[in-house]
Amino acid sequence: MREVRVRFAPSPTGYVHIGSIRTVLFNLYFARQNKGKFILRIEDTDQKRLVKDALVHLLEVLRDLKIDYDEGPFLSDDGKILEKGEYGPYIQSERLKSGIYRKYAEELVERGFAYYCFCTEERLEEVRKEQRKKGEVTRYDRKCRGLDIKESRKRIADGEKFVVRLKAPDNEIIQFEDWTYGRISTPTNSIDDQVLLKSDGFPTYHLGVVVDDHLMEITHILRGPEWLSSTPKHILIYKGFGWELPAFCHVPAVLGKNGRKKLSKRDGDVSTRSLLEKGYLPEALCNYVSLIGWSPKSGKEILSREGFIKEFDIRRIQKSGGVFDFEKLNWMNGVYIREKKLDELFEISKKYFVSENLVSGKDLENEEFVCWLKKVISLNQKKIKYLSELPDLSSYFFSDPEVNLGILLREKPKEEVLVLIESIEESLGSLEDWNHENLEKALESVVQKFGIKRGDVFHPLRVVLTGRTAAPGIFDLLEFLGKEKSIRRIKKAKRALKLLSI
Repeated sequence: MREVRVRFAPSPTGYVHIGSIRTVLFNLYFARQNKGKFILRIEDTDQKRLVKDALVHLLEVLRDLKIDYDEGPFLSDDGKILEKGEYGPYIQSERLKSGIYRKYAEELVERGFAYYCFCTEERLEEVRKEQRKKGEVTRYDRKCRGLDIKESRKRIADGEKFVVRLKAPDNEIIQFEDWTYGRISTPTNSIDDQVLLKSDGFPTYHLGVVVDDHLMEITHILRGPEWLSSTPKHILIYKGFGWELPAFCHVPAVLGKNGRKKLSKRDGDVSTRSLLEKGYLPEALCNYVSLIGWSPKSGKEILSREGFIKEFDIRRIQKSGGVFDFEKLNWMNGVYIREKKLDELFEISKKYFVSENLVSGKDLENEEFVCWLKKVISLNQKKIKYLSELPDLSSYFFSDPEVNLGILLREKPKEEVLVLIESIEESLGSLEDWNHENLEKALESVVQKFGIKRGDVFHPLRVVLTGRTAAPGIFDLLEFLGKEKSIRRIKKAKRALKLLSI
């Protein structure tokens, strides 16, 4: 039995979409589950669409997500792109130098499954224009299909520009079994005589992907749904060479919030790098996207990498895809954040405080300050959805907030609130030992004095101390702020209310 070999073969044409990461993970789980190999190959032969540094960004994202592929390019510690594996080069533009794509294109012509085409772009555009006028599907009109090979090769030797096209047979049916969509049947009459080798010597995707998958001994192809309609063309190329077909599994697209269209930037920033920079944890991000359009039999939602490898079942991939839900991602990321040990959470969070100019590098050299900042982070650990929220949610620890009269007077008139604030000040101000037990007794005395609910005291006090309604528990908050800061903020609110009364 052949060793299972799967691959992820992106083109470095922009940011790494979160849907691509799901495809990466499905390939990884399948390979590990079957004790096979997972290969990364870069398909960069469409030179016009290449984006500078996109390959480096891709490799950085895979590294940050801890995607441990077995073969392919990777970044060294000093930022160089190196390769590992016995089937390289793993970057198509590097493979091109050996002439393999032209060699295999010539072989297809020799076998009668492809032909040379000398039509100019101007002629092809005229053909398409006429087809559009008639309401026909635009496709090549096969003008060069019947040319004699010897004549074609003489024209090539004379320096005439050419491409190599697939010779799609007439009146046949191409069938294959897709592991997601089932049996797919395509009449060959609907298949265009696709360009396989361009005039600049670069292969198109269709030739390059088949040749490289065969030479790298790929046994299973798990890729996006956009390639489902191209698979019959690829099967024709496999048959033209007499090569064994791999198994095909096309993974449905990740959908936007409306559940109808493919996830795009309109649904929010869905670049994997941006999500990581925003403070979504790699393990949470991988966990969440693995459950889009797929679910384990166990019904578990929180799974480790090993858990996914154990439970992954390729047959359970949904045909309809799945919706990317930021609320669900926020919830899951929160679960992972709450499980972090404080020291680790501090290490991955401190850069957000620095970038917001709340903390300096010098501050982080001060052991006392570091202990204080860790406590700030721990007080917010249960509330944050992603790490970049921390500076804003913690801002009131660094400086006194403005008095938020809008929230403070939302439910009760200023006279009542002022009396309540004065009573809170009196009760807390008399405390000598500023600890949780005494703070609770002091505030309970205010509750009893006015005969109201605890929330009617805690809520306005929380607003006074933080300027917002959501904050850590009131006793933890008071204890950490200390008596001086707490009383100062209460007095500030009292003055604001009195000025409002004038």
